Amino acid sequence: MREDDEEQIPVYKTFEAMGLQQELLRGIFSHGFEKPSLIQRKAIKQIAQGKDVVAQAQSGSGKTATFSIGVLERINPKVKQIQVLILVPTRELADQVHRVISLLANYMTIRCIVSSGGQRKGGIINKELQKGAQVVVGTPGRILDLLKSGLSMDKLVSVVIDEADEMMNKGLKEQLFRIFKRIPSIASRQEKEEEEYSSLQTSNRYQFNHDKVSTSTQVIIVSATLSKACNELVERIASSPVRILVPRDELSLDAIHQCYIDVGEEKWKFEAVGDIFGAICVPQTVLFASSRTKVSWLSSKLMKEGFSVSSAHGEMDQAERDKVMEKFRSGQSRILVSTDVWARGIDIHTIALVVNYDLPENPSCYLHRIGRSGRFGRKGLAISLVAGPEDVQLLKEITAHFHIAISPAPKPLESLMDCLTTPEKADEIKKKRRKRKKKKDCQTEAKKQKIV
Repeated sequence: MREDDEEQIPVYKTFEAMGLQQELLRGIFSHGFEKPSLIQRKAIKQIAQGKDVVAQAQSGSGKTATFSIGVLERINPKVKQIQVLILVPTRELADQVHRVISLLANYMTIRCIVSSGGQRKGGIINKELQKGAQVVVGTPGRILDLLKSGLSMDKLVSVVIDEADEMMNKGLKEQLFRIFKRIPSIASRQEKEEEEYSSLQTSNRYQFNHDKVSTSTQVIIVSATLSKACNELVERIASSPVRILVPRDELSLDAIHQCYIDVGEEKWKFEAVGDIFGAICVPQTVLFASSRTKVSWLSSKLMKEGFSVSSAHGEMDQAERDKVMEKFRSGQSRILVSTDVWARGIDIHTIALVVNYDLPENPSCYLHRIGRSGRFGRKGLAISLVAGPEDVQLLKEITAHFHIAISPAPKPLESLMDCLTTPEKADEIKKKRRKRKKKKDCQTEAKKQKIV
């Protein structure tokens, strides 16, 4: 496989410089984007030009918008058939990608539909397809069902495999390859590779020349890591892909201030949450816990304290989870208490604070969690609660994995509000804080004098 030198890939510092359609640019700017992230500067144009692309990027890097903008630029709105297929591992991620594409394409005559586990089959999806949907986002199982029922791929120009690493981990490999066999140009690549591999399986010099294969359908693979299984996927279906890497130390998490609070013992964690919510005022917060039982307990305790709370965990059925997400997304609740079921699937610009009530055991999960804040160019705050040696060790593993420093939260906690604002706004907040303190001191003094 040819691996392009990243230094040779043009870098576009603005969306305007990419030569995108005006209608798409309107969607980009109205969605809240001002300037492209590192991966967007490199990958959008490569995708828009129809090249196969392998992008290794973590949560918070802007990868969803990257492939969404790239494929939207390629669609012919006059053709009312499926032109883009986006495969994702979970229903939540399918919904997120569908929302992003729909918002970006708001000023374009392009229809996008979502088809994933948890939905009723047939009916609505078939009606949407008949109306001429050009983009389908879905989980492999549901897309296979659509293909079996006659979904045509004749006009397909792009296939996106998002979170390819998770696809492999979830055992979706066979479903993916069954889908690819129904896409003519990709199927031909697989067949040629299998023939070549069969004749050279005893050789250590196995190298298949993808340049000989038809490239009528573009392949875009996005993954947080490139495991052996992911690389095998790339080898089988991509043709001379451009590889774009966003290193861990260059992720767009600079906008997220990370700190921890050492509470000493588990029993003091809830009190620390109360202190955080009392000191930090943000539109919406996500509170992550390790189990369904703890999510339910936390939600109940917070509601008794008068907080507006929604809760979610993996044991809820899909209809319940959809209701919870809609309630939170509409702003009816300000706090979402969740297990890692939504560590990847929440894409709401009003989330400014993430609290890890329990630290995740997997460093990559930590990244996905805190990446729920600080999106769309906004600042975010992530606070982790630490209680005991096990939590201390988990925190050390996270900092070592990402080569970052996570400092203790400052006192008073109110000062963390400064991390969520511009320097000018921070000065304004400090002035208001001093004014409130002065007023409170005066009121306290007046009460003392009355008592005397």
